[in-house]
Amino acid sequence: MTNSILKKIDGKWFFLCATGVLYLVVFFINPDLGLAMLEKVFTIFRQTLPVFVSVFILMVLTRMFFHTQRELKTVGDRSGFRGWFIAVIGGIISAGPIYMWYPVFG
Repeated sequence: MTNSILKKIDGKWFFLCATGVLYLVVFFINPDLGLAMLEKVFTIFRQTLPVFVSVFILMVLTRMFFHTQRELKTVGDRSGFRGWFIAVIGGIISAGPIYMWYPVFG
């Protein structure tokens, strides 16, 4: 029965549940360490939340003001040199891992 339940759970949900169980185990074994871990999690969440909200707002605004057909003409498969140039400039501007931009926006 346990195997059938585990097969139905998606990997991301399994990871979330396993992490929660691990936090509970640590909290019951060493409550001080458990509270310190929770404080760290909430600190990270509080620091990254404004970035996620900003990105969400930018995504909504982009969806509202940009139209798919015009985007395909600008940077699609048949955009030619202009599309290639825009892609290269965009890659240069956003070089490196995206999480490194968090301090810029936070």
